[in-house]
Amino acid sequence: ESILTYVDPFWTAFSVREACEVLVSFQNAIDVEKPNVIMVLHENNFWTKSLAYLSWRSNIPCVSGQEGLIRARDQVTMRKQSTSCTYSDLMLVWSESAKQSYIEAGVPSHKLRVTGMPHLDVWLELASKPGWKKMSRMELGVPEGSKLVIFALPLLSRYEGDFGKAITELVNWQRGKPVSLVLKMHPFD
Repeated sequence: ESILTYVDPFWTAFSVREACEVLVSFQNAIDVEKPNVIMVLHENNFWTKSLAYLSWRSNIPCVSGQEGLIRARDQVTMRKQSTSCTYSDLMLVWSESAKQSYIEAGVPSHKLRVTGMPHLDVWLELASKPGWKKMSRMELGVPEGSKLVIFALPLLSRYEGDFGKAITELVNWQRGKPVSLVLKMHPFD
């Protein structure tokens, strides 16, 4: 069926116009700046995939990042892992297991590099300061000598499972153990 059955003509026309403007603008920027390399956040976004495409077309190496937490259903329903490194020469992924997921989805292993989570680099800066660990533990209320478990959640709308049940299980597991538990919600929650 026609896309116009589901999308108003206004949105179709202006979306196509906006996409064309972005492609022309990005290409003009590449022509003027003549970069040696282009870095994009990730290729699972229309705008950054467009820039990665133009980078590829212009023979300029492109480096992209892993979009976020890899979910099996995203590969099944949208082929997100398969299409996440179409134009990039190198994709920075968070872990060996993430790398394996991308390889299983068809991304060549030579295009993948395990780097960890680059957006957490602020912690690397903190780690270079004396006493940062002790100060951080004090701010969290973690007793000295206690082990620490952190449960860092994705957006609750993306959480796979029962959030309440998971918290209850963690609290019950922690009870009576010399372990401190910290729950970290996603910044958008």
